[in-house]
Amino acid sequence: MSKSVFFLLPLNWQFFSVLMTFFAVVVALFLPFFRDRRNVKVTARISFIATQNYQSDDQLSSTATNLSRYNITLTTWGMKYKKKSGKRYSMVIPDIPNLLPRTLSHMDYVTVWAATPLTEKDDIENVFFTDSAGKYWFLKRRDKKRLQQELKKY
Repeated sequence: MSKSVFFLLPLNWQFFSVLMTFFAVVVALFLPFFRDRRNVKVTARISFIATQNYQSDDQLSSTATNLSRYNITLTTWGMKYKKKSGKRYSMVIPDIPNLLPRTLSHMDYVTVWAATPLTEKDDIENVFFTDSAGKYWFLKRRDKKRLQQELKKY
């Protein structure tokens, strides 16, 4: 047998058992709080949208999906611009009336898009939704990179 196996034999197993029991209790106490927290997934993409005049423009569309068990009321959505552009946030009013504010139940979603075509597409850094509690829900890093690649194409 190797020397490392012999080193484990004199280990105080009662101390190890107490330590693992402590960690199990901590996980059992705090896991429900993290599992049941509010969560909204935000996605954004460049969409080809046909209007009533049968004209089509490339517009920024964004979708928010409620992943939590609790109802969440989304109030506004907007874009965060890069610091070099001089602007910080821009609240966007959706093109369709009575779309926001909207209460989302579990796995419910809402899709909104900008009312005007993209003119300052190079300055857009992120897309966000705000809920009734004042929390901002941003794109995840992977979705943000994909949006930046789509914006470079157009």
